[in-house]
Amino acid sequence: MSTSAPRREPLVVDSECVSLWDKLSERQRAHLEKLHAAAQAKNPALTETAADRCALEPATGKAIVIGILNPVVKRGAVLYEGSGPTRREDGIDWIQCSEAEMLSYLWRTIQGRQIVTFNGFSFDGPFLTGRSYIHGIKPLHRCASRWYDRDVHMDLREELSIWGKAKAYNLDFTCELLGIPSPKGELDGSKVGEWYRAGRIAEIAAYCLRDLWATTALWQHLAPCLPSWTK
Repeated sequence: MSTSAPRREPLVVDSECVSLWDKLSERQRAHLEKLHAAAQAKNPALTETAADRCALEPATGKAIVIGILNPVVKRGAVLYEGSGPTRREDGIDWIQCSEAEMLSYLWRTIQGRQIVTFNGFSFDGPFLTGRSYIHGIKPLHRCASRWYDRDVHMDLREELSIWGKAKAYNLDFTCELLGIPSPKGELDGSKVGEWYRAGRIAEIAAYCLRDLWATTALWQHLAPCLPSWTK
């Protein structure tokens, strides 16, 4: 009688990114400004600048922090841009390295595991995959998978919105809704670029870890509730 290998715990993944606007050529910026003007004409409520929106695309933004957390044993790593010795605090390895090194570490770590994200299906998965292509790094996990591949990627934001059938909210709103302490404080996603330019990368890394813990709490709440036919 054959026996299957024991199922490994999932890994919660989150990332923080910034715009590469200053690295783009004048021709590239002009093209992006033209696209942004067209987007604003369709949606006057769009207040972000073309430079700000660059942070959201793998061709024009870069990852400055990638966090990985095992929600069962409460251990993981926060990788962030910089150079310096690795340290461990309360089961978390704080690793300073380049973006390419972050991505290589990510793929080695999550290969063959289920990942859990909040909005990773639409953002983190495609973004980190695209950045890997740019660096010539082969992704070893299908982050941008099909919605029903929960064994590969469980996006809690998508689950809570019933995959677009209901309104999707941000992490702060969702945490408050379920009585989970919000990871948001002085810093939120809209200020990451500003803090990065001010050299506050270590604080951004700490913010990413708070997001990981909040996503872990959401996973603990939601995972037992998923109907059996969708697992």
